[in-house]
Amino acid sequence: NYSSSLHKWLSAPIGTGLVQVRAAFSDFVDTVLIIDGRYRMERLPAGNYFVSALAPGFARQIYSRALYYQQASAVTVPLPLAGGSVTGIDFALTPGGSVSGTIRRQADPGVAVPSAQVAILTDTGRGFALIAANPQGNYRFDFLPLGAYRVGAWVAPTALQNLAFELYQDATSLSGATPVVLDGANPDAAGIDLTLPDGGDIAGVVEDGAGQPVVGASIIAQPE
Repeated sequence: NYSSSLHKWLSAPIGTGLVQVRAAFSDFVDTVLIIDGRYRMERLPAGNYFVSALAPGFARQIYSRALYYQQASAVTVPLPLAGGSVTGIDFALTPGGSVSGTIRRQADPGVAVPSAQVAILTDTGRGFALIAANPQGNYRFDFLPLGAYRVGAWVAPTALQNLAFELYQDATSLSGATPVVLDGANPDAAGIDLTLPDGGDIAGVVEDGAGQPVVGASIIAQPE
């Protein structure tokens, strides 16, 4: 098990929040409630885990002080006979914010786009978070570090709709997108709505030098 404490910015214990553990090489995920800044997660199988802390008003942090799993330090829980307990998995959280809005059709702004995929991107275009809008087309990202982001949305094409990818506001490239800035004075950005335009099609055939179809080739289209 884990036995440790969760502290906020300036090391003052926070009241409530969540600590989440994710197995490094499987789909195992568990969550425990933080009480008075302390948490204890029990009955974990031996193995390697990534441990994250989330609390209202703060940015998600992955142990040890990482934003991405690729930067995080895995925590090894040993077999019970070898001790089985890990302590000192502490966090110092920094202020965070949220981004929320609604995805609609450009051709008919009164029609929401349910289950659209919405992504938060950094200034360099790196994906930071990805969620699906709800059936009403609404989405919300919480626990984001303060900073500047780009927001993009798309939907899988169906027989009934073929909508194009869009970045906020009405942009198709990262350089043309409007930054969404979260800072200490305004940590929560609401009303970041996207209206997806109707999309077009590109079709063709991929062959090798002998004129035979190439199976499994990837096709990439990007704006000029």
